[in-house]
Amino acid sequence: MLRMLDLFSGIGGFSYAGEKLVGGYETVAFCEYDKHAQKVLRKHWPDTEIIDDVRELANDADRFRGLVDIVVGGYPCQPFSSAGKRRGDKDDRHLWPEMLRIIQAVRPTWVIGENVAGHISMGLDEVLSDLEAEGYQARCFVIPAVAADARHRRDRCWIVGYSELNGSSAAAVRGEPQEDGGRSSEGQGVAEQPQGTGRPRDGQEVARGARAKTVGDAENVRRSVRQDTEREGSKDQQDKPKSGIRGEPIRSDKNVPNADSQRLQGVGQKRDNEGSAGLRSGEARWQKSFWEPEPAICRVANGVSGRVHRLKQLGNSIVPQVAARILWAIKEAHNG
Repeated sequence: MLRMLDLFSGIGGFSYAGEKLVGGYETVAFCEYDKHAQKVLRKHWPDTEIIDDVRELANDADRFRGLVDIVVGGYPCQPFSSAGKRRGDKDDRHLWPEMLRIIQAVRPTWVIGENVAGHISMGLDEVLSDLEAEGYQARCFVIPAVAADARHRRDRCWIVGYSELNGSSAAAVRGEPQEDGGRSSEGQGVAEQPQGTGRPRDGQEVARGARAKTVGDAENVRRSVRQDTEREGSKDQQDKPKSGIRGEPIRSDKNVPNADSQRLQGVGQKRDNEGSAGLRSGEARWQKSFWEPEPAICRVANGVSGRVHRLKQLGNSIVPQVAARILWAIKEAHNG
């Protein structure tokens, strides 16, 4: 069991991915200041501690040392987002230094950070340098939501760091037995390196398996999206409705989402699972399509309680289906 400290938790996207989609993870504590998000966390994790302020946690993070294997967090994106003023470390919401303080105190074996793609051109070098200075071998991957079969792109920067904790994992410090006697020298996963190198070996990948080999390949993702766009464009020309009176387009049910679509209903699941040569049969369950068919109802919803709060939380949340791929790879590497 890998124990997780979930920072900037939002509605618990990382913990949901680790506990529900992958399995083998347990959340030790959340850190989230938003009151509505805290209500969501308490509903789904009623027995898990919620800490209000990341700065207060940074001052008291020593109590989690030896109890946490992985620290995760989508620290605020506003200092780096192209949608804002991009003030970087001059922005009051620049909280990476607080996450770093927690990492320094807790000394987890694994670290995952998440942020917007604009982070690559502002602030990412600092984050990677800080992690390397603390003995972590870190890599950045741009993985969009569309890589997990979502219907939107949502490029995100995922930072994965690995380090030994005084020569052993937190699980070993707790005295828990390790699979295969600790770590196997074969098939090691995320940034599994000889100590002291300070940087990853060439050609290393986040995870084993046919699907995992391309998950961090941003160029491959861009190429696939471009091909899909070209195909959709040609199809749109064929399906373009004829003009009616006064040049207005004739309304057609082709503009309505098809809830009976075979792709939406998960027909491609078998093909995806067969292509996952590196997955054990017990792990293939979370590789199926995560996205439910769109309901055959109008897009406008009336009377939904807390609609504004819900939209805000969804907008701030990570995509758990992407995080699940990273967490699955970490679990495989951690257990040898």
